[in-house]
Amino acid sequence: MALVVRVGRGGGARTLSLVATHFDGEGPRALRLQQLARVVAVAEAERAGPPERDVVVLGDLNLAPEESAPALEGAGFARAAVDGIDQIWIGARLRLVEAAAIPTRGASDHASLVRATIR
Repeated sequence: MALVVRVGRGGGARTLSLVATHFDGEGPRALRLQQLARVVAVAEAERAGPPERDVVVLGDLNLAPEESAPALEGAGFARAAVDGIDQIWIGARLRLVEAAAIPTRGASDHASLVRATIR
């Protein structure tokens, strides 16, 4: 359901936790909303630590951004990059530097993927 990767950033910066996911695309919308609630709980636990961490939630949510926004914004995340159902959300202590959609040229069932540079 979710893969958590912790990245040390050095220089006294908080560890960055990346919470990557891919929600079910076949089942009912209610299932994806349940999956979102669980991923938000994981992201909140990562942020709380110990020690406290900066968190990014990303993946194919199989939800429109306006469907995922209430739960993620309610948990303190801001939309960093969206390309349809592929989304990147960042914690409040992080800053978006740049975002872009990158064509997959047939390497995926998605026409493009999203990329974000954060600090």
